[in-house]
Amino acid sequence: MSDQNPNQSNSVSLQDLQNTVATKKKEAAEIKEQSAVLAKENNVPVNTDPDAMESGEKFLAAIGYFSFLCILPLVLRPASKFCQFHGKQGLVMTIFFLVFGWVVRAFGSLTLGSYVLVHNLVVLVHVGFAVYAIYYAYKGEMRELPFFGKLTKQLDF
Repeated sequence: MSDQNPNQSNSVSLQDLQNTVATKKKEAAEIKEQSAVLAKENNVPVNTDPDAMESGEKFLAAIGYFSFLCILPLVLRPASKFCQFHGKQGLVMTIFFLVFGWVVRAFGSLTLGSYVLVHNLVVLVHVGFAVYAIYYAYKGEMRELPFFGKLTKQLDF
């Protein structure tokens, strides 16, 4: 039987742990550096952005421009600057076209012909903005929409 204390036989000094962690960090940095070199040699794009998008963020940001689905990126990815940007912009755009549509309906009820024409133009403009925004969201870009991007910044929510 051993006369060693069981607590001493399995103990590792704090210094040993710190040395091991430092060694592993150094190895990880070397591997990352080697990976970057290999990626460059093989023309593979490397995302070095610390705020890199997680899987599904582009899709989530893109669906944020489908009317009230703009809430999804805001709620599901609160820590993602990318999703928050597109969700807020989609929310501002949705509210704007909703209110504008109500105004068109209110004034358009005076004459049937002008209401239909103006309503269709408003819908067409809304769809155009949405397609434009969805395209850039799915590309992974945080591109401001004309008018709505500036309005979103001014509201700062």
